[in-house]
Amino acid sequence: MKSTILLPVGLVIVCSVLYLQQTQRIYFNTAREVYDGLQRQLKALEEDVDFLKNHQKHINFLIKKGWFSPQNRLIGGETINKWTNPLNAVRFTIEPETIKEMNTGYFFKVSRIILEADALLDTDVYDFVANLLNNFPGILRLQKLALSRNQNVNELNLSALRQHKRPNFIIGEIIMEWVSMEGKKHEE
Repeated sequence: MKSTILLPVGLVIVCSVLYLQQTQRIYFNTAREVYDGLQRQLKALEEDVDFLKNHQKHINFLIKKGWFSPQNRLIGGETINKWTNPLNAVRFTIEPETIKEMNTGYFFKVSRIILEADALLDTDVYDFVANLLNNFPGILRLQKLALSRNQNVNELNLSALRQHKRPNFIIGEIIMEWVSMEGKKHEE
């Protein structure tokens, strides 16, 4: 009788030990995978920190230039208005930003800026565009710069000259793209 009871109890104990051994092995393998994953992430983070330390000068330049600055249409409009001095009039539209993905997994925010400028001379438009390209809070890419002579030269424009006012002899159409970095896809 004892042997008939001991045999099933012994089997239960052996099965329990084997089950515990198997679950412990699974837990150990899972813990090892998590540990290895954390080690890889730590190594990648250390490499990123080293990269940032080694390229701090370049990163500061990019930050100063505006690659990482958020696009704010109000600030962009204020900057455009600040540099309109050589022009008679400026009308502009800053379109909402769109996200463009590069092959490398980086995303760029792009907004189109469409400007129409009235000026006395073409050099006034060129000076305005140069000031914007150098002083805008971000990266501007000039897409189009078209100047045309105002076809409506009439007595009003000519009388403005006599009154020491600036007539609109030149009309400029300017299209720019405002670009800034968004980051890598896995950072979102």
